[in-house]
Amino acid sequence: MTSYSEPAGNLPPNLASHLHARVTERMKRIADFAIDHRPTWDLCCDHGLIGLWAWHTHSLPELHFVDRAPGLVDAIEQRLSSSLSDDRIAFHSRDASTLSFGEAPSNIFLSGVGFRASQRILAATCQSTTPHRLVVSVHAEAERLHDAMEEKGWRLAGETQVEEHGRVRKISAWDGQGALELVPGKDLRNSL
Repeated sequence: MTSYSEPAGNLPPNLASHLHARVTERMKRIADFAIDHRPTWDLCCDHGLIGLWAWHTHSLPELHFVDRAPGLVDAIEQRLSSSLSDDRIAFHSRDASTLSFGEAPSNIFLSGVGFRASQRILAATCQSTTPHRLVVSVHAEAERLHDAMEEKGWRLAGETQVEEHGRVRKISAWDGQGALELVPGKDLRNSL
């Protein structure tokens, strides 16, 4: 993929309009924690709105959409291919726990999943010595995940809360590297 040199927000008007109409305050706040000039991974991306908002508002060299549901990934790719053709955007139809983020420090968004799924994904993916920015907004047991991240030596870079559909959703951004086996002695890669 090529290096990013265009200004942030360079989306076709029809796509920008669609994005502004659908992205929620929680999605915006998750994307706000991205660090410019880092590859960005939108894990369990659903409709891809968080990653696309980050692409729209930050200078990112690459954007990766990841979801294990092939239909969702295909739909994102189809929607974007008609209005935003860019070889720096990649689509991965696979379980996020099978990924490797490589040697470049990355932004990793993990949102809309529960504690167990986040454990499984984080235990499998955060194994390198490369420092990453991990932005997490889980549906359940956010405090438990927060405590486990802190215990493993990841540094809290920032956090916020957003009310959404009558519930308060916590968003935490972590900087760190290395193993995130959040339950000692258990291999969480095969459990939900």
